[in-house]
Amino acid sequence: MFYQTVVASCLFYAVVCWGGSIKKRDEMRLDKLVRRAGSVVGVKLDSVLKVAERRTLHKLVSIMDDDGHPLHIILMDRRSKFSGRLLSQSCSTDRLRKSFVPRAISFFNSSQQGRKRTRTLETGPCRFQRLLQRFWLFFNFFSESVEQVIGDYEI
Repeated sequence: MFYQTVVASCLFYAVVCWGGSIKKRDEMRLDKLVRRAGSVVGVKLDSVLKVAERRTLHKLVSIMDDDGHPLHIILMDRRSKFSGRLLSQSCSTDRLRKSFVPRAISFFNSSQQGRKRTRTLETGPCRFQRLLQRFWLFFNFFSESVEQVIGDYEI
């Protein structure tokens, strides 16, 4: 209890932000501290990278579930229609490769959530808007076709 409330909250504060760019030496030092705290508590605790991966994946899933989040549209546009995985962006620098979005996408694709092929029906206003657009396109096409046919047979 004490470890989770005090020690872990101090150690893993903003691990989603700095977890990808941590140096190996710093990671080893933090892991050593976590192992020492685990031996005091008497429980085997997760490593820093494992906690960073889990929290990054959780943050990405919460962004994908929140329609109002600024990254929601960007991430959902990167979703593959075929497999449900997120398409990764090309990164020219190591700094960009270790930032939140590319790391979170790679974690998502390697997790069960990225691997399972979901065939759920789309719901909500986005689906309704797309249906309305399709109906409107069909209606405009049909009305133009009818006008041409009627125009050809006018006396």
